[in-house]
Amino acid sequence: MDFTKQRFQLDLWVSARALPIRIYGRPLSEILDMFRYSAKPYRGLSVDYILSSTHRVLRRPFFMRDRRCLREGLLAFRFLEAAGFSPELHFGIDHRPLDGSDVRAHCWVVCGSRTVLNPPTGDMKEILVWPNVSPSSGTPTNLTQARFD
Repeated sequence: MDFTKQRFQLDLWVSARALPIRIYGRPLSEILDMFRYSAKPYRGLSVDYILSSTHRVLRRPFFMRDRRCLREGLLAFRFLEAAGFSPELHFGIDHRPLDGSDVRAHCWVVCGSRTVLNPPTGDMKEILVWPNVSPSSGTPTNLTQARFD
């Protein structure tokens, strides 16, 4: 295994263990800003390698067991961006009428117009895409610039 892959594996492992502590009690806008990666230290790693590594590191969670898609989505987004890809983190809710039970939410990762992680069910209504990048607006710096549909 070369140095880039070793560094990636270590960074992923540490990030996965620190994730519950880093996001606890923070608003979504802060969480999303924390998971941006401006440097590109993992160029050359494939989407499949990053996703399979993310699945492997997160397969037995101790914390956030009921938030699997959020854990995987945040880390996959971070490391795909660090590898030079332009991923998007999509959030959705079940749009069926609520019957008093908990609201079902989901997040998934899209890379190059293809859903690469945690595809949504047909019942999900997309409510947020992060980041909302367009030629005229540039990359948003906070949640208030993100696209809500």
